[in-house]
Amino acid sequence: MKRRTLFAAAAVLLTSAFADPSAAPPQKWALIVGVGDYRNYGDEEGGDLAGAAGDARNMREVLLARWGFRAENVRLLTDADATRDAIRTALTEWLATRAQPGDLVVFYFSGHGSQTFDQDGDEDDGLDETICPTDALRNNASHDIKDDELGGWLRGLPTRNVTVILDSCHSGTATRSVAPFARRKALDRSGASDLPADSAARPAGARQASLDGAGPEVLEMSAAQADQYALETTFEENGVSRTGGAFTTPLVRFLWQVSPRTSHQELFRLTREELRRASFAQTPQLSAVPARALAAFALPGTESAAPAAAPPTRVVAAAGPRRVVLAGGSVAGIMAGAYYRAGGSLLRVVSVEPTRALAELVGSGGALPAPGVEAVLEAAPLRPAVLRVSIAALTPAGARAMSAAAWSLPHVELPATRGAPAALVVRPEGSDWVVTGADGAERHRVAAGDPAAAARELAALLRRDQAALELASLENPGYPFAVDFGFAGERNSFRLGETVSFRVRSARAGYLTIVDLDPAGKVTVIFPNRFDAANQIRAGEEVVVPTTAMGFSFQVQEPVGRGVVRAFVTDRPLVLPFTAGEVEAAELVGPALRAAAGAPPAPDPYAVPVASWASAAVVYDFTR
Repeated sequence: MKRRTLFAAAAVLLTSAFADPSAAPPQKWALIVGVGDYRNYGDEEGGDLAGAAGDARNMREVLLARWGFRAENVRLLTDADATRDAIRTALTEWLATRAQPGDLVVFYFSGHGSQTFDQDGDEDDGLDETICPTDALRNNASHDIKDDELGGWLRGLPTRNVTVILDSCHSGTATRSVAPFARRKALDRSGASDLPADSAARPAGARQASLDGAGPEVLEMSAAQADQYALETTFEENGVSRTGGAFTTPLVRFLWQVSPRTSHQELFRLTREELRRASFAQTPQLSAVPARALAAFALPGTESAAPAAAPPTRVVAAAGPRRVVLAGGSVAGIMAGAYYRAGGSLLRVVSVEPTRALAELVGSGGALPAPGVEAVLEAAPLRPAVLRVSIAALTPAGARAMSAAAWSLPHVELPATRGAPAALVVRPEGSDWVVTGADGAERHRVAAGDPAAAARELAALLRRDQAALELASLENPGYPFAVDFGFAGERNSFRLGETVSFRVRSARAGYLTIVDLDPAGKVTVIFPNRFDAANQIRAGEEVVVPTTAMGFSFQVQEPVGRGVVRAFVTDRPLVLPFTAGEVEAAELVGPALRAAAGAPPAPDPYAVPVASWASAAVVYDFTR
């Protein structure tokens, strides 16, 4: 099905000013909606959602604490309060009478989506997409909010600066099942259930609707394509398990972490790549944004669309003679074992909850920082990435075989409890074992006639998956400087025989290293190499690899599948072997990165300073 963007687009930055800086500062407004408890549905697939209300609260928290929204300018509607009438009233009365021209308005929705018959012929497929309030009905979509309606309500706002974020799905034609700890965000109901009697005689898609012209120019981020499922699933972050949207969870984390100079485009790219690295098949969408509009909405000197250093968190309260509470928690990416500098004192995070963290004073010197003092990340823990694989659906014999084959796999865990969070799920299907992600997309398939042989084959695949997770997760949470990295031409999928190259631009001078983990699990250092060892680059310079000094090009070859390539820019050379061969990504990169990053602020085998290096990664697919 062809997906149309609900709204026309305007490029804006997430900074606090969107107009002439000499004028009165615009205000920020937000309507945040999260629906997990549906009146006419129960705790079932296609019914209630465990994480939607939490998604909404997390979005509200980051807008208030990180982006300068005032509490009285943010309305939160969750579960029973998020009726169709309440949402309409909040948009058409509360916001329409309070927002002024030039103000920023954010509308966020987490919950179910659905479809209904298109009554005015403006949809190519004959169906209107909808979002589903808490009073959505089982048998028809009369209480849903159609895309046309939502667009009309937004046109009634007095400002043209509107951002809409939708973590829901509107169809999802795939029939695959999802993991026991994940749910589709699509209401369990047929989009054709409310077809009028004369629908058979009415052509679908008579024209393509557009909201260009009068009214607001709305920038829209949505969690998935119309023919994909948007999911909520259970995440384990720094030892904290919670349920949230697969799209909203990384989006909120990046909203906590990135600089105010970051554009919507860059925020969206970071979130999309995070979904790809986590192997979710859903592909988020961003309404088309003209690049020329960026400078028009930016303050002088903030035209860059790339993220700069991560913002500080704040000390919330004292928690004892040597401990304080920090704002943010796991939703903000705060990790146990991280070191923060606050008011001249060094703090180490000892425990993390979803929205707050507990940190202790390091050493005997220094005073405990007072509430309100900024705490700046100084070092973060670099621990091996753990791949969790659920085998609860296998027979006892199959589970025993998998446990025996996987016991020696480094950093692979097999939780046996059905419903425990895991990145991959192993299920029997006919005479095979099928490995799927939390989104239900198939990753691997092995013949299971001989469980022991199948387990050994699958263990080799899981070893590769853990290495991919390791390389994909080596982000620097401090974002000390921007590294713009990707394939030339901005593609991520290639056929055998195609020529590929990489482009890199770093905001800081340093030493460039590019490491590839191919679909077979082989780790290779792409650059520098014996053909060109000169990897020192200048700030702002675009570097293309292969370089002219190499005298050759990269061509896509077997094996096909999904791989990860990561670029590092370090203040000191990252000393790696030119040809790595079959080694663990952690063994290849971990010790070398620790050496290049410098000494941590306190003796710690895992802590890595964040100021001296930055990194970026892309996930790619090679096909025949």
